[in-house]
Amino acid sequence: MTWRDRLVPASFDGAPFFVDSDDLDEGPRVHVQKFPDTPRVEVQNFGNDAREFTVNAYLIGPNYDFDRDVLRDALLSGGARPLTLPTWGTKSVTVDQKFKTHTTKGEGGFCRITFHAVEDVPEEPFSRVARPAVLEKQSGAVVTAAKGDLSQKFSVAGLPSASQASSLTALTTAADALKLASDRIAGAAGQVNDAAATIDAFADDAEALMSTPTALAESIGSVVSAALGVATTGLDALETAGAPLRELARLTDIALSAGLDAMGFAAGLGTVNSGSANGAREATNKAAIVSTVQLVTIAEVCRLTTALPFESYVQATSARGLIVDAFDGILDALGDAVINDALLLRANLVQHLDAAAAALPDLRTYTTPRLMSCSEVAHEVYGDASRADEVADRNRLGAPLFVPAGTALELLSV
Repeated sequence: MTWRDRLVPASFDGAPFFVDSDDLDEGPRVHVQKFPDTPRVEVQNFGNDAREFTVNAYLIGPNYDFDRDVLRDALLSGGARPLTLPTWGTKSVTVDQKFKTHTTKGEGGFCRITFHAVEDVPEEPFSRVARPAVLEKQSGAVVTAAKGDLSQKFSVAGLPSASQASSLTALTTAADALKLASDRIAGAAGQVNDAAATIDAFADDAEALMSTPTALAESIGSVVSAALGVATTGLDALETAGAPLRELARLTDIALSAGLDAMGFAAGLGTVNSGSANGAREATNKAAIVSTVQLVTIAEVCRLTTALPFESYVQATSARGLIVDAFDGILDALGDAVINDALLLRANLVQHLDAAAAALPDLRTYTTPRLMSCSEVAHEVYGDASRADEVADRNRLGAPLFVPAGTALELLSV
């Protein structure tokens, strides 16, 4: 592993940023006394001074303004916070001066933030091991915020049944998408879908739940959790059966993609004519349901990344890209009550998966120099012929598991 492999993504209290440079001031705290009558200098050493960081950060991309606001809120929050820099790791620091945000018209989608922070000593540095717990906590915060937002926005009081139909359709369509997702996950684990009954009950009760928005919000949270929770019960079953890591990692891919695919349930719902008072209320109700289901679902997907295993750097970074794209697809529709929690969850997800990826082996390509069995390939690459099944499974090779000369195989680097 080279120094580049040891670099970590920059962030402040979970808010990610890119960094041009950082300056560290450190050294002994001294007092110099000069004597006028003799050419003598006496240095009194009072131990090491607090280390100070000056960070030149920048945000870039189509959602740079969202990321900028998350970082600014973190810098303004006060108190000891975790600062992670690529070359220094994570330190507990306090921002002790005003910071500067610089944006120019010619640099669209880009801004710079320069800030100064002092390390808190003798506090222990924040551990990167804590990131899954932080992500878990923020996932819960987003679910809570989403449920509260629905409770405030949704109401069918006084609406004729015709104006309630689109909300009911949205709920039953969401239930269908969640059931499909849980079926896919359970199938990947070779398990019975133990969330099916919960999802069916939710769909059956949906119309009655609409009259009590708080109960509806709680039920959405529960049914999404049950649907995607099939992944963790499936993981437990596979681990108990002694499944290899590659099979567990395949469950991770299927569970995450199934959850993200379920977020697309609203694509075929159509539009609501909001020209009348009832129509406006109907449109608001439908939008609130869609936003809540999608936000709770992506929060549960983020939670799964702390529970399910990744096999390689490529797998973890690919998952990060898919989840961030899903976030970006719903951010514009989120209201003020949930947007900040959602952005912080997105930032924490990136930090968590970047840290996870950095600790995982990469993928490599091995080209067979001659006709070889999978056992020979495993021995040649890993020094361990018992990994023959891994070679065959990863490259979808069947019996008799002999590989022609010149075949490019995808293998883990270690």
